[in-house]
Order: sequence, then structure tokens, then C-alpha cells
Amino acid sequence: MVYEGTVWNDTTGVIVQNNAIILNSKDWNGARARMDNVTFTKGDEVNFILNISKVESAGVAYLQLSDKNTLGESNDSAFEMYMAFPDKRIDFRTYGNDTGASATYDDGDNLAFRIDADYNVDVLKNNSPIYRYPSLYKAKPNTNYYQQIVGVGKGQTHQIDGLYKKTSSITAPEPESIPVGFHKMPDGSIMKDTDMYIVESDGLVRMVRLGAVEYTEIRIPPSEVQDLIDRGVGRLLTEAERAPSPVFNQETQIILNKFENNDYTYPTWFESNIVLLKNGSISSSRFLNSLENLLQTGVIIDNTIQPVITEPEPEPKKYDVNTYRLNEFGGVFNQIEYGIDGVKLQELESKYRVTLVGSPTPSDQEIFDFYNYVDTSTNETMVSQSIGAFSLENGKVKGKILYIAESSFNSYYYNKTLFSIVQIKDQSDRVIKLKVNNLNFTETQRDETINIDEGVGNEISAVKIEFTVSKNPDGTQPLSLIKVEEEVAKEVNLPPCPIGQHRDFNGECVNDGGKDINGSTSLLGKVMGITALLGTLALLGSKRR
Repeated sequence: MVYEGTVWNDTTGVIVQNNAIILNSKDWNGARARMDNVTFTKGDEVNFILNISKVESAGVAYLQLSDKNTLGESNDSAFEMYMAFPDKRIDFRTYGNDTGASATYDDGDNLAFRIDADYNVDVLKNNSPIYRYPSLYKAKPNTNYYQQIVGVGKGQTHQIDGLYKKTSSITAPEPESIPVGFHKMPDGSIMKDTDMYIVESDGLVRMVRLGAVEYTEIRIPPSEVQDLIDRGVGRLLTEAERAPSPVFNQETQIILNKFENNDYTYPTWFESNIVLLKNGSISSSRFLNSLENLLQTGVIIDNTIQPVITEPEPEPKKYDVNTYRLNEFGGVFNQIEYGIDGVKLQELESKYRVTLVGSPTPSDQEIFDFYNYVDTSTNETMVSQSIGAFSLENGKVKGKILYIAESSFNSYYYNKTLFSIVQIKDQSDRVIKLKVNNLNFTETQRDETINIDEGVGNEISAVKIEFTVSKNPDGTQPLSLIKVEEEVAKEVNLPPCPIGQHRDFNGECVNDGGKDINGSTSLLGKVMGITALLGTLALLGSKRR
């Protein structure tokens, strides 16, 4: 092994003696020394032989490779071994960050930084690798690295022997070698088996938080484990705690479920018994016996067996209601239902217009609206006919009829087509002319006038005229009474009748306007062959409003 001479400069509180550095830290500012800067190449090593036997008290020392000229100004070196003594532990840091990896050392150990052919930085102890810095922190090619030693602690003397630079002819990376008793961690670091902790599948480590009132398990990143252990606020799980949770019988599981549901009132200290049961430290029978004793003495209270006072169910409310209904003719009638419950009330309300007995009576229209009922009924008083002066002259029947929608007129038939029917008969009651006209009434126009001008032939000397209004053109649904007028030709040698009168078949003067015939007998139904007649009659009358 070839050793180069070392030249140390920028020393403070340092004794350089026989190629050794003595860091005599007489105050809290520490002692520090730095070798001349050098550009490291692949395979280069920086070695330190430790002799810390002269430590007067606890403290720390830093062995650093820094890519910055910052000796004594900061501790954010690129690669750093942080050594704490007298516990003799090494933490590995980079740029001021703790990598989470650590190792131990003894007096006289040879520690070295080595840069391999891929610029990975390894830490060697006694020529064996114990740690590789994460690939994120590889060495930089063609970069000056300063070799630095810093001791911190008042009244301490740290002797570090044999500081030197070793130059090797390594041209290719050596196979990774993991010494016996060490283990490679997921982040690429090397850790002693006795210091290793288990990293779960989620990349976290299970620990127990110390100092808490209750047993608390936590999961933290590997880089934070050692810090929690060092500060005494956490510990790794024991083998018993890491063991799978025991499988409980049905009785025990029911009890645990009741604790989870807060069905028990119990003192805080009993929580530890639950934890011991769950981690297998005590048996189910022991736990249940303890619980039973505490239940008997009232220390623990089972809230699920406390008496629950329930109010009696109230009597269902009863109702007397009116049910307004429609008969087959559209008439409204009321049927009272007594002493029904809410269910029956809902059933009736789904079918009928319902009110409570004693409440205001709804109008017929309200009831019609409820059932969506429309009154389409008719009667013979809906329309009145006012017959003007009719005459039979020169073979023609002439006259005028005024039709009026009376107060009894069903409003449903406003703006709907109705029919006026005029039949002209001879003295033997045979229809010789039929006149059908459309009628249309509105709320604002309730009258219609029809003019008749029909030829019957010169051989006819007397006629009977029948008038009616119907829902349909065949006269089977009358909306008025039938009126009858008898007319004779003026050619007869009789004196004229007074104004407002005319002669009937008996040659007597009678009032104009015709006579009412009660009943709703169809006029056309009495006449044989009337259908054929309808097709041949000329509808010559005129109409006006």
C-alpha cells in the first residue's frame, strides 16, 4: 500500500504531529483541519485511521468530503461521516440531510471514502464496504473535493491517526461486496443486521410511540426511524407485537366489538388490558374473567343492558269524513264515513273528494273538477224558438225564426254546432220539405236567426210547419220544444186576418208564432223514408246572427 504525504492547511485548534491530527477542542467552536484540495478520479480513496481513546467527554467529529470551500462555515458537505462518541456510532449524511443509515466503529478502525468508476461514493471500514450513498448523490466528475476533519465539544481531545491519500489503479467498478453481519437496505445503503429494522410493503416502518397515555402504533419513513429511537420517543415493535393478531372465539369477539361501539363505560387504565388481549400477551379466558369481576363490582358498566323506558304507543286517531261522489247522471251526493283511521283516510282520498265532517261544503264545480267531470246533458228548455210571421204565397213558404240560448243552456255546447230542423208538411201530414241549418251559440252571442224561403208547388194550398232544435241533425236529441204552425194560401176568398194573425186549416185566424207541442218525440222518426228525402232537399234558407 502506497501512501502519499499530506499537507494540512487552514488548521484551527489542531496539532499536526507525526502525520497525525489532534483535534483539541477547548471550546464549543470546535477544532478543524483541511488537507489541500485535490481533484479525485475514479477509484480514489481518502482514509482515516481512528484513535478516539483520548476522549475526555462526549462529543462528535465530522469526517468530510466537501465540494465547497466551507470548512468551519457549515456542515452541508457532499459526503460526511458524523461520529458520536463515546457510543461510537456513525451516521451518514449528505448536504446536511441524514440518509437514515448508520453503522458502528471501534478505535483503530480504518475508515475511507472511495469513488468508483461510476462515481458512486462508498464508505469502507477496514477495506470492506459498509455503506453506499444514494445514487442521487454521486460524486461529480472533475470536481475539487476538500478533505476536512472537524471536532466539536468543549474540553475534548480527538486524535485521528494516519491521514493520507491513497491512489489506486482501479479502472472498473468492483463487484459489490456486503460483509457478513450487514444487510443492504431498500435505499441502497448497508446496515448492520443488529441495527436493521423491517420495512413494510408500503415502504414504512412500524413503531410504538413512547410516552403516550395509550398504546399507539405508528408508521414512519425509514429515514426517520433512528431519529425517533435516539430521541427516546419511539421504539420498534417486539416480535410478539409484530405477530399476527390472535383469532378470538365468538364470545370474545362480541365483547371486543362492544368496546369498539362504546357499549361499555370503563376506566382509562382498562384500555391496556384490551391491548394485551389483542397482541396475545394475555388469554381470552383471563381477559373475560377480569371483565366479569369488574362488571359485578360496577367498575365497568354494560350500557346495552340498562333498562330503556319507552312511551306507550298512542291510540290511532279516528276521523269522520264526507265523501262527495257522482252518480251515473252526474249528480253530486255525499256519503259519510265514521271512525276511520289514517290508512283508510288515505284510501278514500285516493278515490273521492273528501272533507272532514263539519268543514265547509265544496261547490258542485269543485267536485266536478276533482273528478274531471264535464256535464254534457241536454234538455228541451235549453233553446227557445220565436216564430215570426209565416206565409204561403205563390207556391212558396216564407218566414223567419229567432233562436235564443236560454239560462238553462248547458255552457258545454257553446261554440259547438247544433241544428235547427224545419219540416213543411201537407194537410195529410206528409213531409214535402225539410230544412236543416247549423246553429252556433257563444257566451256573448246567444241568438241566431234563420230565414225560410221554400217552394212547395202551386197545387199546395195549406201547409203545417214544425220547428225544433237538436244536438244532432236527425232530431233525436232535442234542445227545444216542438212548435207547429199552420198556414193556408191567401188565394182563398177570405178577408185578411188582423196583424199578428193568420188563418189555420179551419179557416180561423190564429196568432202567429205557432203552438208548442210537449215531449221530445222525434219529428223525422215518424216519417218513412226520411233518409232518402234528406239527400234530395234543397237547403235554400239563409242565416244571420
